[in-house]
Amino acid sequence: MGLRAYFLLKVKSETGRDDLRNGVLELEEIPDVDYVEPVAGAFDLVVMTETPSSLEEITAKIAGLPWVDNFTTLRVVDLFDRQTPYPGEGA
Repeated sequence: MGLRAYFLLKVKSETGRDDLRNGVLELEEIPDVDYVEPVAGAFDLVVMTETPSSLEEITAKIAGLPWVDNFTTLRVVDLFDRQTPYPGEGA
């Protein structure tokens, strides 16, 4: 198993329904993105990824999307490895 993470995305308020639909398709095209789902609550989308190497490339691609207002990264860790912070956490 590679590195698994969930990204919680908040989209900009001016993002329309069609733009959001296109954004979901754009996210699904990113290598190692397994799924993208709209959610209700403090965030608008959840993105699940699993990569054999590093999350930095996926993080950079998400950060560069013009319709993304902000996001949080939740890296899945081994229960005994919880105390090790992920470099770039809090992006």
